[in-house]
Amino acid sequence: MNDETTDGELLVLGLLAEQPRHGYELDRVIDERGMRAWASLGFSSIYYLLTKLDRRGLIRPVPGEPHGRRTVYELTESGARLVAERTLDALEARTPPHPRVLIGVANTADLRSDLAQARLRARAAGLRATRDVMQTRRAAQEPLPPQARAIFDYGETMLAAELDWTERLLTD
Repeated sequence: MNDETTDGELLVLGLLAEQPRHGYELDRVIDERGMRAWASLGFSSIYYLLTKLDRRGLIRPVPGEPHGRRTVYELTESGARLVAERTLDALEARTPPHPRVLIGVANTADLRSDLAQARLRARAAGLRATRDVMQTRRAAQEPLPPQARAIFDYGETMLAAELDWTERLLTD
């Protein structure tokens, strides 16, 4: 068995570790929890991943459930072992971020130019809007379990750091 697990696969496996689900429900949970903000996982990707994970023997259709348009999947024993191991690995991971804005800064001859300043102001406004959406989404889901609270805290902390950095670029 290939032990390489993508972030999308790990996310789907983790949601199936909570309870058996069909693809549409996985999509709904991903959307409700705001996971798309930090995991690039589209609706069609979910079905691709379900097929891939099923072929790898990590998930299977729930016995007795209808096998039609909405097949409900559950973890296999090997899927449960893999998600447990990879989830712990993910807690330790220190993947460096490579935001595109750094390319923009590196390639801009004069960050004080009117054009650069306008784009940086637009970036700051976009970061504020994203923060506001995240805070609204968080408030709508309260009370949150500790894991969801930690994910929102991380997102808000990263946004605050990016906004602070961008505002310093505007004033330097």
